[in-house]
Amino acid sequence: MRVVIVGSGTGVGKTHVAQALAHELRRTGVRCAALKPVESGGREDAVALGQASAFHVKPSPLYPLARPVSPHLAARFQGDEISIPRIVEWVNRVSQGVEVTLVETAGGLLSPLSARTTNADLVAELLPAEVLVVAPDRLGVLHDVTALHLAWRALKLPPPTTVLSCPPEPDPSTGTNAAELELLGIVRVAAVFPPGQPDDQPSATVASEVLRLLRGGSPAQV
Repeated sequence: MRVVIVGSGTGVGKTHVAQALAHELRRTGVRCAALKPVESGGREDAVALGQASAFHVKPSPLYPLARPVSPHLAARFQGDEISIPRIVEWVNRVSQGVEVTLVETAGGLLSPLSARTTNADLVAELLPAEVLVVAPDRLGVLHDVTALHLAWRALKLPPPTTVLSCPPEPDPSTGTNAAELELLGIVRVAAVFPPGQPDDQPSATVASEVLRLLRGGSPAQV
């Protein structure tokens, strides 16, 4: 099973969620690979995902971009251009023999990977079994998730599962956003990942529920 993890923006908790899922898969004996093909500003996220995986993958990321800016711009500064076919070929190759592959994108759904492509194009080309949208449980998420899902429907992408991730520093809206997203008819949030370490028990409990949903289980209550 291939799961692509996309965000409502940058710095929304995608890596935390991907790590939690990978740790839970590893704990339950599932051969999993957690990958981040493109990363701006270093390799920290890709390395963390590799350490959480139950399947050693080298090298990752495929595109390590030094500058902490938009992937297309960081690649341009290095005299490179990000190729979606190359990413797809790489993911297919390094995930051979793996039961579950988690692929984290760089930035938000419409973050540009090149002058002509975005993460939305990458999602479509990866042909995932499931797509997980991660948004932060903080002020502004009602707008961000609304905008993402409007774009999602316009692009005719497969229906995603949406989760929230608690930010390191909560604000007055934290803890209310999942219920409000459903009350306003925007989206039903499948789960809220708690703060703390991605391999602690609270995160493991939520990751187990999300994995159950991705495998076709019935939704839990928000």
